[in-house]
Amino acid sequence: MPCTGSLAIALVVVVLIANSVTADTPATGPAIVRAEASPSLSARVLSVGPFVHKVRVRQAKDGVATASPGEPAVTGGSGIVRYGGWTIVAQDDSSDFAAIADDGRVARLRLFDPVDGRDRFHPSFGNKNRKPDIEAIVRVRASANLVRRLGGNPGHARTSPVFLLFGSGSIRGVRDRVAIVVPSKTLTTSLVRVATATGLYDRLRATPQVTGANGQLNLEAAAAIDGGRAVRLYNRGNSGAGSITASVDIPTRELLDDLSSAIDASNGESAAKFGNFKVYDIGSSGGFAISIGEAIALPKNAAFGGSGAILIAGIAEAATNAVDDGATSGTVIGLHLERDRRLLITPVMQDGKPSSLKIEGLAVQSIRSVGGRGSRRIVMRVLGVVDADHPDPSEPSQRV
Repeated sequence: MPCTGSLAIALVVVVLIANSVTADTPATGPAIVRAEASPSLSARVLSVGPFVHKVRVRQAKDGVATASPGEPAVTGGSGIVRYGGWTIVAQDDSSDFAAIADDGRVARLRLFDPVDGRDRFHPSFGNKNRKPDIEAIVRVRASANLVRRLGGNPGHARTSPVFLLFGSGSIRGVRDRVAIVVPSKTLTTSLVRVATATGLYDRLRATPQVTGANGQLNLEAAAAIDGGRAVRLYNRGNSGAGSITASVDIPTRELLDDLSSAIDASNGESAAKFGNFKVYDIGSSGGFAISIGEAIALPKNAAFGGSGAILIAGIAEAATNAVDDGATSGTVIGLHLERDRRLLITPVMQDGKPSSLKIEGLAVQSIRSVGGRGSRRIVMRVLGVVDADHPDPSEPSQRV
C-alpha cells in the first residue's frame, strides 16, 4: 500500500538459529561488513497506520503554509525509544519530540527554539535547510555529576537515564546540534539542554573511515552498545561518488563530556576517542546503494553468540548527496552478529511483495524463542516508524 507522511509499522522478525561462519576482515583499516542474504532471517509487515492524527495546516495570505503551533503530531518520525509507558518519537522536521502514552495521550517536548515562529520545517514552508534535522535518538545513562553539570537533580541515584537526539550533520552548524534530555516523571517538564557540537561533527566529517572520500556526513542512527558503555553512530551513505555507510564507536562517558562542554560554547571542542570503525556493504536496489537508516542494540541472547546483536533497517534512496530526499526501494531488515562478524539481511515483505518503506526508527516490543533443538527460532515483534518525506506537511508519520 502507498504510505504518506510518517507511519508506524508492526513488524515480525524471525531468526532461524544456525551454525555461524566467521567472515574475513582486513588486517588494517576499518572492518568491512558485507551483508549476506540469509534464508534464516525473515521480516514481515503486520500492519501500517498513522502514528498520530494530522496536524492542522493553514494557508497564509503570502501563500506559505504554516502549521498550527503547539499541536502534537508525528510527521517526520526518525527514531523511537521506549520510556516507562511512553513511546518517544524523534522527528527530523520539528523543533520538538512527540511522546505517545500507552493509553493514547499525546505530548510534546520542545528541544529547540522555533525559527521565525515555526516549529515545523518543510519545503513548502521554505525553511527545510534551517531545520535541526534530528535523525537519531538513543537512551544512555549519565553519572550523577554529569546530570548536575547539566542542571538536573539526580537525587540519590548514582546514574540517571538520558536521551541523546542527534542532528544529522548534513549542513554544518544548524544540523550539528544534539539535544540532551534528562526525563522527569512528568515528561513534558523534562530538562533539555542543547549542545552545538560542531567540534565533534567536524571531527566526524574529517574522518574518512566515517564519511569516505567525499566527507559528506549524514548521521541517521545511534545505538547504545557494550552494555551502554559506548554509543555507535552510523553515517548513512548515498550513491554519490566516494560516499560510504559506516559506523564509529565512542565511549559514552567521553561523548557526554564532549556534549556537556559544547552546551555553553559555540563550537565545543571534542576530545572523545573514536574507534572500532566499520564500513557496510549492503548491496543496492534500483541502481542506488542500500544504506542504514536505523540501528538498535538487542538484549544479550545466547542465540546471538551471547554478546548481543544489532538490528538494523536499510533502504535505497535515489539521492547522490546527504541533503536531498528521493524515491525509495529495497527495504531490508538486518541482524549484525558482531561476534561472528556477519550481517544477515532479508527483504521486508508487505502484502506478499518487497517493501519500499523508509523505516527510520525501531523498538523491540517482544522477543521469544520457539521450537526445539535443531529448529529453534527467535521471533521478535518490532514497532517501527516510517518517514515518507511527504509533500504534504500535515500528513502523519506511519507506524509499522
